[in-house]
Amino acid sequence: MSKNIHTAINTWDSNLVTIAQALVLRDFGFNKFKCDACGELVSAHKQSTTGSKVHFEKSIQSTSEHQ
Repeated sequence: MSKNIHTAINTWDSNLVTIAQALVLRDFGFNKFKCDACGELVSAHKQSTTGSKVHFEKSIQSTSEHQ
């Protein structure tokens, strides 16, 4: 999990987005983001019912590509 990622770059126009902006974009089908620090693919996650806060998380595809 990557809960310390606070901003990411959207992959369609290379703009920096916050987690709040990414969650709005995700609702419209734009869900491709890269960590602005390391360049790995990340996805935006809403707050969970178990207490996990909103966060970016490294995607499974990105993790498997780097193993």
